[in-house]
Amino acid sequence: MSEAKPPPTPAAHGRKRRFGPILIWTLVALGSLPFILRLTGMLRPFSIPNSSMAPTIAAGDHVLMEDFSYQSRGPRRGDLVVFKTDGISGLPGTLWVKRIVGLPGNKLRIADGTVFINGVPTTFSSSSGLIHYGFLPGCNFLSSSNSVIEVPAESYFVLGDNSTNSWDSRCWGFVPRENIIGRINLCYWPPSRCGVVR
Repeated sequence: MSEAKPPPTPAAHGRKRRFGPILIWTLVALGSLPFILRLTGMLRPFSIPNSSMAPTIAAGDHVLMEDFSYQSRGPRRGDLVVFKTDGISGLPGTLWVKRIVGLPGNKLRIADGTVFINGVPTTFSSSSGLIHYGFLPGCNFLSSSNSVIEVPAESYFVLGDNSTNSWDSRCWGFVPRENIIGRINLCYWPPSRCGVVR
């Protein structure tokens, strides 16, 4: 015969009663967070229309952009950023995605497929390995291995991972900081490509 358990004390019973609503409201708040972030523009879905960032982001990928990182820090080298093309000479007013290569004040050069930043060779990688950067015909920025440019204050130099098929800063110049609205960090569709984007 087993011993009968003593009834819970009133204090323990009160704690259980309070824990239930707290748990429910916590789950509701966590479930609502993506909707709140979406409404405030700090979390936005995008469909990628072309292959200029392939293979990191392929045409047809559905990705999420977040802006809360940039509330506490500035854009960093290597970030995959979404930016407005408004005010950038020769570009239609729309949103683009590219990788930040040059920060304000950096001196840039491309030689032997590598970006040199302030004279130091700096590599960037995609899911298929090191990105090899080249020169695009008709572009005015970093048009040869002898070209050196300095990124202006409050501006960024961006390149596409698919270097031979990307209309980027090599052709039209710099992205003002005020044009950058967030960074891509997740692909959610198609299922075969779901995961963190770097």
